[in-house]
Amino acid sequence: MNKTLLLLGIGLLAGLLLSFALPRPLQPQDPNADPGPEHELLAEAVGIFKIKMGLWLAPGADPITLPGRQESELILGGRFLFSRSVTGPPSDQTESYSIMGYDRARKRYTLASVDSNGTNMKYYEGVREKSGELVLNDPAGYSKLVMTPVEDGALNASLFLPGGKDGFELFRVEPEREEHRIEEER
Repeated sequence: MNKTLLLLGIGLLAGLLLSFALPRPLQPQDPNADPGPEHELLAEAVGIFKIKMGLWLAPGADPITLPGRQESELILGGRFLFSRSVTGPPSDQTESYSIMGYDRARKRYTLASVDSNGTNMKYYEGVREKSGELVLNDPAGYSKLVMTPVEDGALNASLFLPGGKDGFELFRVEPEREEHRIEEER
């Protein structure tokens, strides 16, 4: 009986190992895996930009204005826009990275970002309004990011916190294009 169970176990193990070694038929690629027309907005935002950031510390206050620079490029076959930026005076700069894409299956723009001011990752998702603006909300409801395309393909971005009729604008980034395109793929 023990010998029978041992042989049965060895046979099952051999069959399992063999099943992993056999070639699998190729699965058809998901039709949503390739960039679609929604990704054209991302492609337009590729470039090198001088940025001006306005930061409001309180509603109705004058903004603090910070200079900066941003580089944006398409990655992974045009599926995502990767942006690197540095803002503030040389003695106190903030570095940030973001990846923006369009999820064709869910029909939503997505953006994830990190910066040198903390250890948390920010995530937003939303849709493009008829006005052309992207309205992206963080899933917890703490903030809303509104991105407005401008003539040269840049995207102005404003972050709003809840409160009041329309919320409180915490910051606004206004890019000015220096160079139109940088290399799409590394």
